[in-house]
Amino acid sequence: MEETSYADLPLFEKSTHYFVRSQLVREKEMPHVNISCSTDAASYVRKQIGDYDREVILAIALDARHNVNATSMVHIGTANESVADTSDILRVALYSSSRNLIVAHNHPSGDPSPSAEDKALTKRLKEAAALLNITLMDHIIIGNNGYYSFADEGILA
Repeated sequence: MEETSYADLPLFEKSTHYFVRSQLVREKEMPHVNISCSTDAASYVRKQIGDYDREVILAIALDARHNVNATSMVHIGTANESVADTSDILRVALYSSSRNLIVAHNHPSGDPSPSAEDKALTKRLKEAAALLNITLMDHIIIGNNGYYSFADEGILA
């Protein structure tokens, strides 16, 4: 590996402040997916994380026409719990320049009913997203044969 001397570095790198330049890189072109309702969202989520034996939190960022811009597994937890930081979830929308977000996770137990923690996470996400001008469109929980949609239940209205 070739060494670079301090004198060869660009001027902004010589200061005591460091700037990290980030760039969204697509490793592969995403197929066109449009999510127009909770059924579409649950189907998409089931394809992504339906077979996991541990709870997985998925963040799905959407453009203005509800096409998927980015999907990220934010956290993989245990058989009955997964705890993700609100900023980790919102970062998916921010990095993909999306203004709409769906968060989803699975319940390996098979019962898609939300827990108190699921409800608390949804409330925190909705409030934090609103501060960033991001709409939390839904929080989907998938189980064995069904799903629970916070939007369909009127909790996000």
